[in-house]
Amino acid sequence: MKKYVAEPPNFNYTISDYVNVFNSMRHLQSYKEIEYPDERFLLEDKIQKYLNIKYALTVTSCASGIDLACEAIGLNENDEVLAGAINFYGTHLSVLRYKAKLILVEPKANSVQIDPLDMYRKISKNTKAVIITQMNGSIGDMNEIKKYIKEKEKEYNKKIYIIEDVARSFGAEYFNSKAGTLGDVGIFSFQTKKNYCTLGEGGVIVTNNEDIYNKLKELRAFGDRRVYGTNYKLSRVQCSVGLTQLKKLDKNNNKRIKVALQRNELLRNYSNDVYIDEEDKNIKKIYTYYNVILNEKYTRDDREKIRTILLNKYNIQTCIANEPTYITHLYVNENVDSNSTPLATSVGGRIISLPIHFKMKKKDNVYIVNSLIKSIEEIKNENI
Repeated sequence: MKKYVAEPPNFNYTISDYVNVFNSMRHLQSYKEIEYPDERFLLEDKIQKYLNIKYALTVTSCASGIDLACEAIGLNENDEVLAGAINFYGTHLSVLRYKAKLILVEPKANSVQIDPLDMYRKISKNTKAVIITQMNGSIGDMNEIKKYIKEKEKEYNKKIYIIEDVARSFGAEYFNSKAGTLGDVGIFSFQTKKNYCTLGEGGVIVTNNEDIYNKLKELRAFGDRRVYGTNYKLSRVQCSVGLTQLKKLDKNNNKRIKVALQRNELLRNYSNDVYIDEEDKNIKKIYTYYNVILNEKYTRDDREKIRTILLNKYNIQTCIANEPTYITHLYVNENVDSNSTPLATSVGGRIISLPIHFKMKKKDNVYIVNSLIKSIEEIKNENI
């Protein structure tokens, strides 16, 4: 029986990637006085054009990019940063690294996207930034988020930065603007589990703010011989792969969207048991992860039993994208108020992330959906 992998890589390497790697490696070892274009600059230029943004800087990972963004805005121990409780813990660790106070924000009901109203209530005079994680290939309600932040900026007479964590949403759009361009800084991931990959790790920071860009550029490369900095540069070989991957990004995203919408249609008849991430005419969701959220009548234990049945009986691996970080990481738990987001705890305990890949066929979707429903029915019968 075929085994469905929980987090299949949603990109594909082809002969053009191998050729680019070979040529880049050959150029790096050349002893002749021939000037070859630096693939870093080429990729950054292509990303700027793709996103329609002024500045892009490739870095070693999304996590290092968030670290650099926090440094560039001057984050310190006197500041507060708001971020969604349902998240990947790496995002929160970047805030805690700078000794800032991390304030957790609830998700919207039966969603993994941040709740703008809860964010609004929690912004204070000490808020330096809000990190908006565009979860799993979708985008939060940025119009509401930006409106509320502007109100608070006026109330406190200060700048509040919007940092977009778009690790899983490269190519998603909000009212025809690309994810990552909707705040002051956007950070992407090129890691293996994402929809765009540069040989395992990598990332890029983008911004329209020249001052932030200049600070980031110094920090990324040893301070540009003037100030403190370190080395977060992505290798030229990795960027050579990025150049070919960028050409395939929209095509692969669109194929995966088709798979996700087909699956939505199959699951729509089971709304009493699961919530799905419905399509929105104003948002291009790219479904890097495909989440279902179990109805409130199910517990975390029920969720784990369903996952076990899917694996053992139907050969379907699943993951959780994501639980609140105070559940998944001890250090975060010790440094946040885990009682401030009860809805996040509830929603996080009911998430199941089903395998999705742009090469899946309808028969794969039918099998995965039927297996999920049978697993849920088995738990329902057990609970009677």
